[in-house]
Amino acid sequence: MNQIQPPTDRGSVPTLHESEPGAAARTDRHPSRRSRSRHRRLASLSSPALLLALIGLAGSAGAQTSFPITFDARTLAAPFFNINFGNIGAIGATAQLQTFSLPPGPYTFHAPPSSPLIVAFTVSATGTVDVDPPVSYATGSGSTLTVTGLPLTVDATALSTHGWGLGGDAGHGSTIAISTVNLLPGLHSFQLPAGNSTSQFTFALGSDGLIGSDPILPVYATGTGTSTLTVAGFPLTVDATALSANGWGLSGGEVGRPTAAISTVNLLPGPWRFEIPAGHPGMTFVFTLGNDGTIDFDPSHDAYVSGRGTPTLTVTGLPLTIDATALSHSAFNILAGEAGGGPSSQVTTLRLLPTTNGFPLSFHSPPSTGNSFDFTFSTTGNVDFAASLDLYVSGRGTSTLTISGFPITIDATAVPVADFNISFDAGGPNQVTTFRQIPGLYDLRLPASSSNVVFYTVDDLGKIDYDPALDFCVQGRGTNLLTVLCDPATTPDPLQLIADLKTYINGLAVSALKNSNGKLASTLVNKLNAVLSQVDAALDETNPAVQDQLLQEALGKIRNDILTKTDGCSAAGAPDSNDWIIDCAVQAEVSLRLNRILAAIATLI
Repeated sequence: MNQIQPPTDRGSVPTLHESEPGAAARTDRHPSRRSRSRHRRLASLSSPALLLALIGLAGSAGAQTSFPITFDARTLAAPFFNINFGNIGAIGATAQLQTFSLPPGPYTFHAPPSSPLIVAFTVSATGTVDVDPPVSYATGSGSTLTVTGLPLTVDATALSTHGWGLGGDAGHGSTIAISTVNLLPGLHSFQLPAGNSTSQFTFALGSDGLIGSDPILPVYATGTGTSTLTVAGFPLTVDATALSANGWGLSGGEVGRPTAAISTVNLLPGPWRFEIPAGHPGMTFVFTLGNDGTIDFDPSHDAYVSGRGTPTLTVTGLPLTIDATALSHSAFNILAGEAGGGPSSQVTTLRLLPTTNGFPLSFHSPPSTGNSFDFTFSTTGNVDFAASLDLYVSGRGTSTLTISGFPITIDATAVPVADFNISFDAGGPNQVTTFRQIPGLYDLRLPASSSNVVFYTVDDLGKIDYDPALDFCVQGRGTNLLTVLCDPATTPDPLQLIADLKTYINGLAVSALKNSNGKLASTLVNKLNAVLSQVDAALDETNPAVQDQLLQEALGKIRNDILTKTDGCSAAGAPDSNDWIIDCAVQAEVSLRLNRILAAIATLI
């Protein structure tokens, strides 16, 4: 229960205290007069006026008694109320009974809080509530104030927004069905949509529950002298069929319609924000529906909007040409398809609105992914984008956006599958193929219909990357060539990989070896046998710590004792003095196989 502090001292009756000069002398001189005065005061305690005076004296000497007062406003449409413009107590919710502790005195009940819509009431010296002056929409009974309000029926079904509201949150409703709201009498503002004070009109609800004639209702609303407010609004025809977006909306998506057909919507006069797609703040402009039902808008929109002075808004947008023919994926879209799109195989012209409010547009390809980049579209119909995109996007300052992408080569020929695809879109027979892609995340499926996936990314420089866990099977990090050497769903056996490499080295021509020394091949095979023995021992080991130590030693031997004999060509473009293999092509093959062995062993740790 909320405790309300009593008002400050309301005044006191002057008395003569014994400490004042002459007080004792007057008392001794007239004892009979003092006795008669006391009797008169005691006899007059039944007088209501004196009783109230004594209560006032008590209030001046200390805190007044407060009483728990219950407020029942559950039938009101306003969700909250307060007392005395909020100067007393807290805000209460009308959905349930509320109790505040109030000292005797006059008060005002406000719903919505602090509004001029009030019920005046008093709390008596005995804690009872009285509505003063009496009204039909509130009663006091004991310590409870019940505020029912007056029922007002609102028919806004002709309007096109999702809902309507009354200013100050006095009530709200849907435009789908007729609503009845209980209100306090006074001036109310009808708003479309709820909370929009720029599209509203004022009406008066009398204490008899009827709509008054002052102020006069606008021509698009009726109901004066009744308890039903009917709001039809003005019809506005919107022709946005030239736009490439799927749909348009007004003021945050309160009204949404497809662009495929001309639509008529009913609105209140005021400013409205046209937007594509509905609810998106990136492509918008503001127009005003006047009190005569005709529209107006800023002349800066004349290049893509028409209909000034009429009840028809025609939005044609500005042409934007998209040339994505260099890309390998089949299609593209703008704003994930909300603002149009098309096939990559042909140049496409879209009609869009200029970008506003700092919100750019996004180009996506393929459409089903999040692979995208941002650009803006000016009121003159020209595009702009970040300088970091210049490597694969062009057309800045023109009405044509050209996307060339980066060349990314896929080599999965080592995998025994017939075909592959990328992100369920590009692909084909399993052969070395170069695609053009924009930066983003892609999934390579081998074969095309399988769930065996290699995920890779393309960065803003056209370089690829992938999960290091795939190193046993994938190569090409930091380049534009992605090489897949095995089925990514199957972890290769390092022992088998070592055995295969031994066979390859044993078959080398002596010309590939330093000084044509065939013994070097045998020595390399012996080193691989040592690695094989360590891995084999690790697989038989039951102690995890010992197993990891053996595997780490195997990795170290490959890196420090074998790879160093085959790394000159990759480091300097030619064999170095430490290389045992002097044929760069053979070096590349051996290094590739050694790195696969390293990755396969690493999966065991």
